[in-house]
Amino acid sequence: MTAITGNDPLPSPSLGFIDRTCRHRDQALALLESGMRDIWKAIELSPDRCLSEALRQRVSWYSLREPERECGRSIETLRVALDQGCWKELLQRSKLGLVMNARQLDQVRDEIAKSTQECTREVAMATFMDLVDRRYETFREGLVEVFKTLSRNYRSHSVFRVNKRIILDNALWGIGWNCYRQRDRFHDLWSYCCLLDGVDPTGFNPDETPAAQLTHHLKRGQREYVFEYFRVKTYENGNLHIWMDQRPDLLERINALIAEHYGTTLPQEKGR
Repeated sequence: MTAITGNDPLPSPSLGFIDRTCRHRDQALALLESGMRDIWKAIELSPDRCLSEALRQRVSWYSLREPERECGRSIETLRVALDQGCWKELLQRSKLGLVMNARQLDQVRDEIAKSTQECTREVAMATFMDLVDRRYETFREGLVEVFKTLSRNYRSHSVFRVNKRIILDNALWGIGWNCYRQRDRFHDLWSYCCLLDGVDPTGFNPDETPAAQLTHHLKRGQREYVFEYFRVKTYENGNLHIWMDQRPDLLERINALIAEHYGTTLPQEKGR
């Protein structure tokens, strides 16, 4: 497998944090199971089940007719919520979400939100070892997808070369982004440049990212601005022109990744 640079800048977590998260998960689940069943026992011991009505009004899981069955259902509901929270934490702490573009990350988050998979140590370790092993392919596929969606010039081509100028159609509306999708694409472009440069994009405050700064400049009436990795110019029709000429070395790496993805030589840049 070809590395992106001499020193692979992609996150490669030790995965030691999985032990702590899963251990706390097991402890929390045991406390939930014990606590819920203790509440049910307290109801059974109360005179004339006097606690039942009070709890029925306040705790949605309790049923007067089938308390034990409903208690079991509630434990399972809470277990699923606990495991979903653990998967989210593991994804965040591993920083493997950095190698994904916005669409890929949303897909993973949607899968977590629908999942009932238990977050045990064995399952979590296997899952994240697989994510670590595939992080390079995930990064490359996400990068190619971002550039195909950035400009209409790339969408109709099975193989393409990223030129120095990219036109993002209908990106802006007034003094802000036209929609979240366009903002996410612009943010993904910057994030991938950061990673290729060995910089962690999560080390910046949200207001420091180019996607946020661009709206600040628009509010001040600025139409052109130079960022670290590219310069931009906005137009009245809402289009955003991006020049990838600040770091030619990064543009070269981007095109090398695209060529590797398609397994072929890229077409020459127009005008050469």
